[in-house]
Amino acid sequence: IEVAVAHGGMSAFKAMMRWFGVDCGPCRPPLVSLDDDQAARLHADLSEIGFLDAVSSSTEPASATVAH
Repeated sequence: IEVAVAHGGMSAFKAMMRWFGVDCGPCRPPLVSLDDDQAARLHADLSEIGFLDAVSSSTEPASATVAH
């Protein structure tokens, strides 16, 4: 949760859900969705703490959708 909050909170959670195949759509104003660079940094930080390994064996950053 701390990593997601550090990367924009709801914007980060929506990006994470999209990676796991649940597209919750874009953020509503005044929030903005993460851009590709922000999503890549979030992905790297989550990977660094082992979160991605714990929840899935294959996730991709940015706008990619992962179907399981």
